[in-house]
Amino acid sequence: MKDSIRLLNTNLEGKKFLCGDNVSTADIAVGITLLLPFQTCLDAGFRKAIPHVASWMESFLALPEVVARLGHAKMCAKSTVPVCTDKKKEAEDKAKAVKAAAA
Repeated sequence: MKDSIRLLNTNLEGKKFLCGDNVSTADIAVGITLLLPFQTCLDAGFRKAIPHVASWMESFLALPEVVARLGHAKMCAKSTVPVCTDKKKEAEDKAKAVKAAAA
């Protein structure tokens, strides 16, 4: 995904929107698709490496039509860490086994 965003960054160089000077359906489709990654895993450090995509996303999210539909979306400051439920369950099972063996 990050490689695709870097490619998008080179294509957005010198442009305000993806196709021309006005918002198009391409901007809407790409903006909505990238919204969740920008909110969860594309942190501020990575956004520094993709300045054209970051500024395009900020201007997209600031559009009155987007704010009316999605509200004021914020980009994440730090990437979220995935929580693996399988490991948690295994740890609980091991703890139960130790307690049963001790009894």
